Amino acid sequence: MVVVDTDSARIETLNAGGLPIQEAGLEALLSEGVCSGNLRFAVEIDADDLGDFLFVAVGTPMAYGGGLIFGTCARSSTRFSNRTARAASWS
Repeated sequence: MVVVDTDSARIETLNAGGLPIQEAGLEALLSEGVCSGNLRFAVEIDADDLGDFLFVAVGTPMAYGGGLIFGTCARSSTRFSNRTARAASWS
């Protein structure tokens, strides 16, 4: 699994074994995944990162009045779909 994030500081923290959040048992799972080679972190997608599934998780800010602002989700989805299309053409 490759976790891609545009926040390079967060990726550096994760690659160094640090966690930006506190969750019981997560540190052991992170360590196990990284040590086994089943989990890694990057700021860009490349052809080797492509798999059968792509999960995009982004913040969805609240609009005034309680509605959701989906612009961030739409931009991220478009950005990653464009990058995966380019990455797929590399292989």
